[in-house]
Amino acid sequence: MNITIEPINSASAKVKVLVPAAQVSERMNSYFAGLAKKARVPGFRPGKAPKDVVKKMYGSESSSEIAERLVSEFVIQAIQEHKLELIMPPRLLATDLPDESKDFSFEVEVELKPKVPELNLKGIEIEGVTPKPIAEEEINNQIENLRDADAPFSDVKESRGAKNGDSVVIKFEGALNGVKSPELAAESHEIVLGNKQFLPEFEAAIVGMKVGEKKTFEMKFPENYHAEHLKNQNVKFDLEILGLKEKVLAPLDDAFAQTINPEFKTVADLKADIRKELEAQRERMKISTLRDQIGDKLVEKHPFEVSKRQVESMAASLAEEAHHMMHKMGVEHKEDEDHFNALQASSMKKAQRDIQLSYILQKISRDKSFEVSPEDIEKRFEETAKKTGFSLSQIKQYYAGKDEDVTLSRIDRLKIDILDEKSLDYALSAATIKLKGQ
Repeated sequence: MNITIEPINSASAKVKVLVPAAQVSERMNSYFAGLAKKARVPGFRPGKAPKDVVKKMYGSESSSEIAERLVSEFVIQAIQEHKLELIMPPRLLATDLPDESKDFSFEVEVELKPKVPELNLKGIEIEGVTPKPIAEEEINNQIENLRDADAPFSDVKESRGAKNGDSVVIKFEGALNGVKSPELAAESHEIVLGNKQFLPEFEAAIVGMKVGEKKTFEMKFPENYHAEHLKNQNVKFDLEILGLKEKVLAPLDDAFAQTINPEFKTVADLKADIRKELEAQRERMKISTLRDQIGDKLVEKHPFEVSKRQVESMAASLAEEAHHMMHKMGVEHKEDEDHFNALQASSMKKAQRDIQLSYILQKISRDKSFEVSPEDIEKRFEETAKKTGFSLSQIKQYYAGKDEDVTLSRIDRLKIDILDEKSLDYALSAATIKLKGQ
């Protein structure tokens, strides 16, 4: 076997392989011998047809499969022989049709693990922020959120119009181009104003209406609406308010504090716990910001080439994720070429940065022999449980699983995240952090 490697750049190369005719003939004979054992050929019992007869009958249609087998076998040999560190599956560029009397050649493009330069962590300066003290207003806002979260709804006693936060039962019927449609109607539908269950224009029409009041209004559906036939269309609605409820907040007393946590004896205990959590959140945000900055500086200070195909693959995933998040958050944007190009450009830039940084952090981790201990994992489980509200057992059960179409298990991905954080924190310890007031 003859192997030629042509570097494209430091992170990718073309690999040309020439397989001698003798080996091609051996693999083809083996293939057709196996096929003969199960082939059905007229005039012969199943599996009893001579190999030459089977070869003549199936030769042309078997060429692609034989070629695939030859490429698969000998590209692995080429990679192992030259100790190539691949980060993605090879991409086939060209291949011959197999002929047992001729050499077989093929060409693949391989994406290689980049060579990270020696790292110099000294002299890096980043800007830190001294977090502001927790204001009493922030604590009160958190308490109001808690009171609001579990507050029951009760019928509005006074005669007033609907407002944000109210639960409203409505009857409505819409007409597109004068034609009424069941999909634009409901006899009795309950929504909470301000929760974005309906389009903002629809909810705005409800605000201020009283029970028993009727209204006719017209609204235009947005161009990014999920139903194609309603995009940019004007629809006339007949609307009636059937019921109106408002939230009844629990009194802010010691009994309420104990409903949040039985260990709290007083409202003061609740406030102290909220203050502690807000301070912890602020500290996590500060550390996250510092890690982002040191990551940017590491990439900026240590430039090196990475696989273009790897960058493009990650960028596509990032763009799709961002696009999905926009829709989920209800962010309006034009589905045009400019939007697509802007999303692609920002995704490419982030992918380039994240991939370079991942290799830098791997090098720091190897150089410093960082490891993830069982205690590290247990601590992360506990932190995640506290942040999400899930139990420790639920968090452990989640990380015991694996996402579809993903090579790494969740626990392995977590270990990499922990190692990356250790490497970032090590780089931070060598950096100069200039603090400023927030």
